[in-house]
Amino acid sequence: MIILIKRRAYGAALIGLVLSLFIIVAIAFGGFYIMGLSPSSSPTPSPIETDFMALNNAKDLQKIVNQRVRQINNTLGEERLNLSNQGLTSLPADVLSMTQLTDLNLSNNKLTGALPAEIRRLSKLRNLNVSHNQMTGIPAEIGQLSRLETLDHSYNQITGMPYEIGNLTNLKTLNLTGNDFSQQDLRVIKKKLPNLEVIF
Repeated sequence: MIILIKRRAYGAALIGLVLSLFIIVAIAFGGFYIMGLSPSSSPTPSPIETDFMALNNAKDLQKIVNQRVRQINNTLGEERLNLSNQGLTSLPADVLSMTQLTDLNLSNNKLTGALPAEIRRLSKLRNLNVSHNQMTGIPAEIGQLSRLETLDHSYNQITGMPYEIGNLTNLKTLNLTGNDFSQQDLRVIKKKLPNLEVIF
């Protein structure tokens, strides 16, 4: 009699466990279908969500570039940032706070005017490439990047250059190919940096 009661209790517990599992699975699958999903499908944004995402894309291009395109490679303590070929019309503000950068590549974008004066914050920069843009000037603050070794402003629309470039005693190469720059400005800079290699 005691054995029979134990078997019945065990059987009831087992049935209860199976029912509990069945209810959990049913709720889970029901939740998927309530949300318009099947367990194997991926979420599909509503038309409103799609419009909202498109609006954000149009209004906040620079943030998207910073979040999704920026690639920093750490190699032997160096930090390199490649933002080339991203359709940038201005330098993302976050870049100017990346004070550990040693290499910055902004080539093949749609940058105009000159880099912002805050470029001076990137005091560890050794290589700066802004070639193949539509830039018309070089900021005087470039002259504060004392570690700069290579400055590539080729294929822009540079006409004048700040004499402060002459303060860059570590500068080895200045690439001005494809610009109609002032020869007078270049002579002043070369006088201060006689060993500078100028490519034009």
